[in-house]
Amino acid sequence: MMRWLIETDGQSWWALHAAAMALFWAIILLFLGIIAMRPRSDPPIAGNADANVGGILSARTILEERYAKGEIGREEFLNKMRDLDVAAFRENAGKPARELP
Repeated sequence: MMRWLIETDGQSWWALHAAAMALFWAIILLFLGIIAMRPRSDPPIAGNADANVGGILSARTILEERYAKGEIGREEFLNKMRDLDVAAFRENAGKPARELP
């Protein structure tokens, strides 16, 4: 039945060798495909992840920091936050909402 594996003259191993090489390259290509298809995310630059999402959020973070340090007063803080909300609304007007991953 499996006589070709037991009694061989050294020429029948090519099929086993070819199958092993095909399996090896299939595993390598599968690994590279998984690496290439995984979602990419940029690491945050600063300690606060929300600070790097976009220009408006970054401006909010800076504004909150300035208010927390006492560099600006409450009225100025609230006025500038309203300005940022209006800017964000105008920037995204007419655009569809982004899909979440």
